[in-house]
Amino acid sequence: MINSRFDLQVCLNIDDGGKAILIDWLHRHEVKRYAESIAILEGLIERNHVNMHYQCELITAYHQTGRGEQRSELMNETIALFRRGGAGTSRTSRNSPRVPTSITSISERFSYLAS
Repeated sequence: MINSRFDLQVCLNIDDGGKAILIDWLHRHEVKRYAESIAILEGLIERNHVNMHYQCELITAYHQTGRGEQRSELMNETIALFRRGGAGTSRTSRNSPRVPTSITSISERFSYLAS
């Protein structure tokens, strides 16, 4: 949890690239701080609604925090967005194998989350 106003202010003042790096860190296997990533991801998606990576990370965060209804709703919206051709996958971090590049990889990820 972000523990102080200073931490929150720092988080609010970093650019979207910095927030993407923060999300990657919060979602690392040894960190697993998904709940703290949700508000950041929702803001990123509001400004970058066609970025498929942010959508997938938020779906993961919803799943990991037990928000099944929100996860399912966002999954359906994301699949529809992808099918309409709005699948942006721009990244700041170079070495992320989690970036979906095809409908197959997205479907596989969603199948995992739905189980």
